[in-house]
Amino acid sequence: MEIGKASTYALMAMVYIAEHAQTRPMQGREIAKECDLPFGYLLKILQSLVRQDILKSQVGRLGGFKLCRLPHDISALQIIEAVDGPIAGKAAFHSRSRISKHAIAILEMACQSAATSAREEFGGIKLGDLLEHPSRHGARVDSKSAAAALKS
Repeated sequence: MEIGKASTYALMAMVYIAEHAQTRPMQGREIAKECDLPFGYLLKILQSLVRQDILKSQVGRLGGFKLCRLPHDISALQIIEAVDGPIAGKAAFHSRSRISKHAIAILEMACQSAATSAREEFGGIKLGDLLEHPSRHGARVDSKSAAAALKS
């Protein structure tokens, strides 16, 4: 299995935001520069995360992107699916395939099983787990001040 480019960029940006945006929103240009990602493409990815209520966007001179929730409340699966859509298990056989319906059914079941496993694995990985120093970034801390910071 391979995580797509957009999801990889999203995970990289989310880790950077989680590690650096406790006191102020992070501007897209800064995230792109620090993560060595293409700015225009990254903005589209970040907007997908905003639409899925994973990030919030603030406009203005002091605007940028912040997490909507604490890092331990955001899974890698949520990030991946916000950007690339649901992880689905489907074999791409067309109607003229020279393979039996029985064989296609077996392969479809294997694909569905693999997708279910991938969803479970990525669902169990939290953004907080990906941080270099999780305790510094609220990854395992559930304090009122951390929750209040997310509301601002």
